[in-house]
Amino acid sequence: MTMAIESNVEEKLGRFGLTEDDVERLVEALGTHDGHARRVVRGALRELGEAAVPALEKAASGSEATVSREAMKLLRQIRL
Repeated sequence: MTMAIESNVEEKLGRFGLTEDDVERLVEALGTHDGHARRVVRGALRELGEAAVPALEKAASGSEATVSREAMKLLRQIRL
């Protein structure tokens, strides 16, 4: 990440009291079979917006089909 983007990501995560590891765990939770939990996680990641993009990009190219599909959907929504 560039310095400006990295700073914005850290600032946004800090406002929510989250770390990059927390965001990665949220992204991993997109693979849960619990539909309600998945909706909650999607909402949290949308709220994080650009701060979630690095973890979502990583997951979008991952091998877990459900997580990858959900990550790609969220990336499209965040980038609108």
